[in-house]
Amino acid sequence: MASRGFDAHPEEAHDASARAVFWAKSRLLIARRLVVNALRPRPAYRRVAAIPASATLLAEDESRLYTMADPRERALELGKVQNLRMAAAAIDGIALSPGEIFSYWRAAGRASRAKGYVVGRELRQGCVIPTVGGGICQLTNALSRIAHRAGLEIVERLTGRHSENECRRVSNVFQMLGRFRRHKESSASG
Repeated sequence: MASRGFDAHPEEAHDASARAVFWAKSRLLIARRLVVNALRPRPAYRRVAAIPASATLLAEDESRLYTMADPRERALELGKVQNLRMAAAAIDGIALSPGEIFSYWRAAGRASRAKGYVVGRELRQGCVIPTVGGGICQLTNALSRIAHRAGLEIVERLTGRHSENECRRVSNVFQMLGRFRRHKESSASG
């Protein structure tokens, strides 16, 4: 009796009923998320027009925008810089209240062409991949380092598409696509 596995015909590995069940489950989960979001809308982050003069700098980070290691990647690097501009503008001016949790994805949302993101360079499994929103990991990495240096509580950290070892090789930090919390006793103004 022949196996229906991926050996002979991978497209036949799942029959129509299994695909239908998967599709139905995915739509139920999407519908559930929509209902939860509608019933419990998250308040927008508080924004400030300018940093108060009395504010205390808890941490800072700096990294090069342009590396131009390979001229063939110039268009992707320029796209990365544009994406960083869009992402930085999306989180600029956010002030966290004591105990409030910051989520990059809640603040900036998904990168899309409709929001002004362009094709930039993304590093995936050691390869440069052109993708819409490519390069924003540079900002999320900086946020991760800043949160760590400032002593903020990291409440969720995801490595995105990179393994822990690959992240250490590439940038010595994790791509923080998660969330952090401002301590209640933090002396930062806001």
